[in-house]
Amino acid sequence: TNPTHHQNFFDFLITIAWQILPPLFAMGELWLRLFASALAPLGIVFLVSRFLTFNKLQKPSSSSRGVFTLTNLVCLLTLASSLVMTTDSLYVHNYEGQGYGASLLVLSTVLILFLRSRENQEMQGILPVVILTWGLTIWLSFDGSFRFPHDGMDIPLHIQEGLYFSKQGVKGNDLPARIAHFWSEETRVYGSDATKWTPTGDSRTGIPFLLNTLGEMPHFVRVWVGNPQKDGDEVFGLGIAFPRRNDGTYFHSPSKPLYIVLHGLTGGTHELLIVDFVKRCLAEGSTAIVMIARGLMDTPVMGWDMFHGARVSDIAAAAGVVKNAVSKVYQQRQHEQGVKRAQPVVGVGYSMGGIVLNNYVARSGTSCDLDAAISVSGGLDMKEQMSFPRGRRLWEPLLVERLRDEVILGKFGNRAKARLGHANMLAFQRAASIQALDAHSTAVYNGYRNVKHYYSEMSAMGDFESIESVGRIGNVSIPLCIFHALDDPLITWRAVAKIPPDVMVETGHGSLMFLLTKSGGHVGWPLGWNPTKEAWAFMNNAGIHFGNAVQLALEEKAKN
Repeated sequence: TNPTHHQNFFDFLITIAWQILPPLFAMGELWLRLFASALAPLGIVFLVSRFLTFNKLQKPSSSSRGVFTLTNLVCLLTLASSLVMTTDSLYVHNYEGQGYGASLLVLSTVLILFLRSRENQEMQGILPVVILTWGLTIWLSFDGSFRFPHDGMDIPLHIQEGLYFSKQGVKGNDLPARIAHFWSEETRVYGSDATKWTPTGDSRTGIPFLLNTLGEMPHFVRVWVGNPQKDGDEVFGLGIAFPRRNDGTYFHSPSKPLYIVLHGLTGGTHELLIVDFVKRCLAEGSTAIVMIARGLMDTPVMGWDMFHGARVSDIAAAAGVVKNAVSKVYQQRQHEQGVKRAQPVVGVGYSMGGIVLNNYVARSGTSCDLDAAISVSGGLDMKEQMSFPRGRRLWEPLLVERLRDEVILGKFGNRAKARLGHANMLAFQRAASIQALDAHSTAVYNGYRNVKHYYSEMSAMGDFESIESVGRIGNVSIPLCIFHALDDPLITWRAVAKIPPDVMVETGHGSLMFLLTKSGGHVGWPLGWNPTKEAWAFMNNAGIHFGNAVQLALEEKAKN
């Protein structure tokens, strides 16, 4: 935080409070929601043990006061955890209703009231907590509307998990159906081998990042690419990883899919899940190219135009360069070996990278330089995030600090200050969510009318009006698979499937595909009792299997 942006020291302290308190509160609430499924049952076990041994503790002495103090603490945690499991959207989604959480809440309430009723002075203060818990439960369960689920609970009851694609083929486009045929079902179904002790999208998102490690880094070759569409002097980096032979030499296989990878909001070639994906590509004999977002990983920005989520000209330039190189290799192989088509270039985008990838494929239409693309945890209509308070309250405060301090202020602070002005700069420094940060920095800095306008331009479905007027999403001309978990805690399912996916796959050229899972979190999908063994195997293997299916489908189509 730069004190020069503040009028006085008190103003400075307010900004510090905004930067510290929201992440602190978010972390506390998030930890409660992460472990509520364990805390509530364990608390009930403790209360049952107190119930069974109650006669021995009927007359508390000085030596037993510690026990009753512990009992009060357990009562508070058990009630809070049961409240979360009864009313939280992701718990209700996972357990398919409020029954399990409500049963824990009822049982814990009965035990607490019994212990309190036995003239236990140490527990007299617990009654207001019980009343408050039940009041919150009723209010959060019905939201004043006395219907379930209400809008605030945000549960996608009408959306089924599975792979969606146009089975009949719109305008004779049967490529998505061919891809689905070659894409093994067992590699795209998340369930039986999922990590059982991560019951919600919160834990399925957080646990992989907390436990997974980087391991040995692939070797990346840095290549610089210019952007010919805007800012001719501007460049961005590509990190290219080639497969390696047993003798230690590197090679490129023109007979395998080639992947262009778009990382997350503050990632790069060092991002854990990106490294995991690249390693799996290399094991398959495929080359992986990671596009480093403009200015990240200490790459230079020569002019004023920093990275923002609505810019697709960088990925267009990268895809064009790669496609041109692949075409030259194909021409040589066609002449020498008689091959019938070039290796497929497949885009893979994660989170923000997925949003950008979706937007590029939609905006480029038939001029898209990719053969296929898969977006992982990336939204289609980011305007829906504006009505997603849960993600804004729990997760975004934890992301804002790094994005603001390391990416924007840490490197481009002078440019940001010059364009934003005092009022926006102050609001930007006090932003406690990505939406607030975008409203006072990204949208203003890049000339958008407001944050809604920015999100509209960022989104592949930003100009969607109706099925009769779908906007640019109808221009998608290559197979584009939207891979998303319905319990994603950062990007709401409404940003992907507010319009039923079985309807969307029949729009435009019929090139859209949806792979939806009931659970998985945000770029998560942990596997097994020890998720560190598999890291991001389900998610990243799905991307590779999609690429392989694309190649087989294109080869089959070329033969016909």
